[in-house]
Amino acid sequence: MDPLFREGLLYLGIGPETAIDPSEAARAIESELGFELPASALDLLRFPGLMPAIAAGYEGTTKFPTSPQLVDDSFLPWEAEPILELLVENQGVVAWGLPLERGGDPPVLVGWRDTADPLIEFAPSVAEFVYAMAWDCHRFEQTPLVQAQAKRLDPTSLAALRSRYREVTETRGWPADNTYRFEGERGLTVTLWSGGSQCDWYVTAGDSVTLAREVEWLSTLSDLVDSFWSNDPEGEELLAKRRQGPGVAGGI
Repeated sequence: MDPLFREGLLYLGIGPETAIDPSEAARAIESELGFELPASALDLLRFPGLMPAIAAGYEGTTKFPTSPQLVDDSFLPWEAEPILELLVENQGVVAWGLPLERGGDPPVLVGWRDTADPLIEFAPSVAEFVYAMAWDCHRFEQTPLVQAQAKRLDPTSLAALRSRYREVTETRGWPADNTYRFEGERGLTVTLWSGGSQCDWYVTAGDSVTLAREVEWLSTLSDLVDSFWSNDPEGEELLAKRRQGPGVAGGI
């Protein structure tokens, strides 16, 4: 099993020991679709709770394996290849799919309904798709959470993040052009939804002291010194103390 796939399972609370034999389910789906499933799709079948857990994290609807079907032409009128529909987001305007004629471990694609834009490679493999989605579900459960709707991500800020933290899987196409994920000490995570006109930042940590310290450092990047905010009491308190002056937030 791919290490990223295994780690994604653990983030979702799914033990590797819960795997089942996917052979019978795979044969039934292949008969229904008229196409052979890639080997990586069988990994999704091995864990019946996996796709529902991913869908629940984004309040979406899973299509595979419960309702196996090909992505219809409302999402990809420009595509000629068969693509297995995996997941639809909660507003029904974005779908993820797995190409069925690109070998045993094809990329996961994402497309928007009723647009002329081409499908985008969301993740280069099923394992990275599972890991990225599970990482997001796990991280956004952490509190306190400090957020920002900042200006467009600049190369200097991105380089600074890469020098200070460990970068994990990057995905593309949804919810922004690029999603960057970083990890630091004591459960520190930084998630960026980077688009053409703005960048949304999400910062969490395992304790408020770590979060306060890193928010202080992050405030030197982009326009975060003015755009940080929080929607939970502990995060609001942290930012209020930071605004009182240097060194105050770090004493939480």
